[in-house]
Order: sequence, then structure tokens, then C-alpha cells
Amino acid sequence: MVNYPENWKTMQLKDIADYRNGKAHEKNVVEHGKYTIVNAKFVSTEGKVKKYCDKQIEPLFKDEIAMVLSDIPNGRALAKTFLINKNNKYSLNQRIAGIKPHKNINAYFLAKLMNRNEYFLSFNDGINQTNLSVKNVKEFSAKYPCLKEQQAIAETLSTFDKYIENLIKLIEKKKAIRDGVLEELISGKTRVGEFKEEWQQKTLKELCYLITKQTGFDYSDKIKESLVTTKRENTVPFIQNKDFNMFDINYNTDFYIPKVIADNYPKIILKECCLLISISGRIGNVAVFNNEQMAFAGGAVGIAKLYDKSLADWCMLYLTSVEGQKQIFKNEKVGAQHNLTVEDVRKFRILIPNKEERDSIVAVIKSMDEEIISLEKKLDKMKQISEGAMNELLTGQVRLSV
Repeated sequence: MVNYPENWKTMQLKDIADYRNGKAHEKNVVEHGKYTIVNAKFVSTEGKVKKYCDKQIEPLFKDEIAMVLSDIPNGRALAKTFLINKNNKYSLNQRIAGIKPHKNINAYFLAKLMNRNEYFLSFNDGINQTNLSVKNVKEFSAKYPCLKEQQAIAETLSTFDKYIENLIKLIEKKKAIRDGVLEELISGKTRVGEFKEEWQQKTLKELCYLITKQTGFDYSDKIKESLVTTKRENTVPFIQNKDFNMFDINYNTDFYIPKVIADNYPKIILKECCLLISISGRIGNVAVFNNEQMAFAGGAVGIAKLYDKSLADWCMLYLTSVEGQKQIFKNEKVGAQHNLTVEDVRKFRILIPNKEERDSIVAVIKSMDEEIISLEKKLDKMKQISEGAMNELLTGQVRLSV
């Protein structure tokens, strides 16, 4: 139970802001238009995913708040807010509310207060699509300090937001540079040092003593019924294709398999450095299994066990390059979901420099990745600090001088 300051007033949204609904834009979408359509995807991605129109069907103005009214069960868009910062740029789509605060309410403060507020999320039963009504929104009740304190809180929180936004831009820039360097080095267009030797081309089949995957029969006959959702003694992580990316392996997985069951399938036990390749659904995802602990491969994962383990990093980087991705997607089978066969994987061709040049290139990319990881950790920490500051300021647990 939060103890708000005594001088903060309880008010419903209907008494402090004007409300309106958006209108359908489906027939007015164009590839490059004058106005940005404010729909659920736009709001939930904080303006990153955009659609356009040439006609401003339902104009949004500076300091209006757009809020998502509908979302699937357990989605992340419901009640997400976006504060409009410019006039004559945005048009409000259907199932998005437009909320214009009155003069005694700071728009930034209100947007933060409403964003994914527990009151709105309480209408989500986790089964059916949630559709917030006009009544639901207008009856939103909260505590408000005076306008000056709202403005002080807004300025403080905006400082966090700007710092986080700049960190995100820096990470994106570093990733773009890293990807450009990877393409130059992995293709041999730019050579490191004084290396001049020709590179060899090998197929994965030539480089590996085993390329395999879990069979559907294995999964349905023994594996599926044995899986548990919490780590227990004598279980190992069940690695799905969402649990790996390049040099990163997530061992805190959704499922774990008893080791006594895993031992029946030695070919798909992960207990040596090898390649993991997504072959169903999220194809194109490749990683090096680092063997920090034993694990077990899920059904959508191809496993490539190399004769020479020192080639793992290089092969992974090559398959994540433009040339490697071309090979992967050239072979995809499109049905209910995207798929690759084990035979497709065996045919992947890898250009390989000598070990010294190879190690030099891998070291360059790893160094750049480590810098990006460090920045991402800093970003996560700053988001946590910002979230804590927001909770304390919006509830009056920490006061600002005004």
C-alpha cells in the first residue's frame, strides 16, 4: 500500500483530460506518406515501426497521449502510451485512444503514469483479447501533485529517457560498424596484417564428423513427456532456437530434460564445442555452443560437430555474414513455418583462411562484440535505475524541490 503525500489530489481521467478514439486507416496506407499512422505497432515500439498516409484522418497534436486499447492475451502493447511531440505529423488509428491533458496536468507526467498502469492491465484475463472501453479509460483514477511538481518530475524522468535513448543509438551505431567490419573481413575484401594466402572452400559436411537434429519421433515418443519447467537435480537445459545467438547461449531455459533420458540420445547431447543452427521457424540464427555446461538440443536446432573445434567461431561468423545468410535462406522450405533440412546444412560452403589470419579476424569481431555487450549491460542497468526513480517519483516516495 503506497502512502501518497497528503497534498496530492485523487482525480479521474475524465476530469483532467479530453478523450477521443482513432479512426480506421487501412484504406489510406501508402509507402511514403506525409503523415505517420499511430497504431498499436507504432506505440508499442515507441515509434520505431511506422506506416504512413497522405491524409490526416484523425490529427494528433503536440502534448497529446496515444494509448493502445486492444491487445492479445498476455501481450505487451495493452495500455502502452506514446507522447506526441510535434503538430501536423501524426494521424490516430482505430483502437488507439487520443488523450489531451487539461492545463493543470503535465502531459509527460500523465503519459508515464498511464503507461502499462496496473489498473488497465487488470482488465486482461490472460485468455481473451483485451479491449479497453471508453469508460475503462475515463474512470482511470490516480494521485496528482501540483503542476509545478508534475513538471519537475517530468523533467527528471525525461533526463533518464534521453540518456537511455542516446545509449540505444550508440549501441545501434556500434552494431552497424561491427557488421560492416565483419563483412569486409569475413569475405576477404579486407585482409588483416600481411596475409596473402588464398582461402580454402569447404562444405560443413567436410568439416564435421556429425551434422544432425532431433527427430519428431524421438520427441513425441520419449522426450516431450519427460520435460520439466524448472531446473532440478540431474536435469540439463533443453536448448531451443531462441536460446542461442552467435557467442551467447542461454542456459536458463524454458524446459529441462532429465539426464537419464538425454543419455539415450548421444548425438543430440551438447557436451562439446559445436555449431548450433536454427533449422525451423527462426532460421538464419547460428551460434557456437560454448560447452560451459552440458545441454540438450531442441527439435528446431541443427547440430554441427566439427573435427577441428577451433573452426567453430569462424564457421559461425561466416554463416552469420551476408554470404552465409544467402546460403541459408536460399535453401529454406516455406510451409506452415520456415525450415531447413539436415542435408541443406551439410551443403553450406565456408571460405577458410589459415589459422593465424582466422584467429586475428575472430579476435577483432569478439572485441567489438564485447564492447557492445558492455554497453547493453549499461543500458539494462540504466533502465532499472530509471524504472525505480519513476516509481518513487510518481508515488511521491521521493519529492523534488519546487
